Amino acid sequence: MNITVPTTAQIAHSLERGARIAAPAIALIITSVVLLVELAYELGRFTGQAVHDRNDQLAAIWRNLWAAEPEALAEPAVAPIPASFAPVAPPIVHTLALLAVQLEGCTADELRRVTGSRRRCSKAELVAAYVAA
Repeated sequence: MNITVPTTAQIAHSLERGARIAAPAIALIITSVVLLVELAYELGRFTGQAVHDRNDQLAAIWRNLWAAEPEALAEPAVAPIPASFAPVAPPIVHTLALLAVQLEGCTADELRRVTGSRRRCSKAELVAAYVAA
């Protein structure tokens, strides 16, 4: 009995041939799946929009059938608040809002100096480190 052991070059050749045959098929399958997912999303969105449009139409028909007069569906009139009852207190400004305005004008280098950080990171991370400290 004569058994031959394939060399690495023969194994590599057969693997490469198999990969060259399988790669287009795999690409076709992945592309098809992506396109089907996009199609399903768009069909769902269109169906949802159609359902909402029909709901609005049915609501308008229902309102016209059961309302004796259009005024019956109008919002009740609310008397305006007299000026003597209007709030007089000025709006409250949160201290973090003032701090945010100040930090917004700083550069990343200035924030790095203030926080004592030496590493390069985003301005948002530096602001978060400053607020946390």
